[in-house]
Amino acid sequence: MTAYHAIAWCGDVRNRTVLVPGAAGSVGQYAVQLAKRNGARVIASVSSEAKAARARVAGADEVVNYRSEKVGPRV
Repeated sequence: MTAYHAIAWCGDVRNRTVLVPGAAGSVGQYAVQLAKRNGARVIASVSSEAKAARARVAGADEVVNYRSEKVGPRV
């Protein structure tokens, strides 16, 4: 429900960019899927390459490993 409420609180995310921190976890993956389903461009923030792969499978358009690069410039 947390991911659902976060996406719903944002309103219409179609054609907007959504940053999902912790996108490899179960709630994060659900948030990625919800945002994509509603037409958003999704940037996932993760802490490892293995987690980056999980975020991509969930549907993230871009993935940032915050341990090896800064998230801000990518957003």
